[in-house]
Amino acid sequence: MKNTSWQNEYAPRTILVIEDNEDDLLIVSRHIKKIWSESKVLSAPSLSDAYSLCQKNHFELVLLDLNLPDSHGARTIQEFQKFNMGARIVAITGMDIDYISNDAKNYGADALISKAKLLSDDFVDHLLENAFNIPPIALTSRNN
Repeated sequence: MKNTSWQNEYAPRTILVIEDNEDDLLIVSRHIKKIWSESKVLSAPSLSDAYSLCQKNHFELVLLDLNLPDSHGARTIQEFQKFNMGARIVAITGMDIDYISNDAKNYGADALISKAKLLSDDFVDHLLENAFNIPPIALTSRNN
């Protein structure tokens, strides 16, 4: 896919995916590489591993699973914020979005996406629209 101006404008140089499920990690990583092939993507299976990576790297975008071996629910965002150095946070969860949305936003998530969207063709659209507020009209022209 050819990068358009909006892709280049919003392209994070470094992305951290905090996900303990290897299949979900692979899917998210593939989606990211579709839109930002030049971005450096690192992963961590837990908050403690993410902490170690954050000490050595500056991340601009974090995709954060809310159910990890060492944290569960919206408080995962709160725990990550203790060592977040300004990255935009997209929480990804299998929990009911309506149930957790207010807490996720209150704890500092910039966006919240259901894990059910991982396998859909519109995951990238949801990521860009919700995390970067890119209007849907720009998204429909991304393959042009």
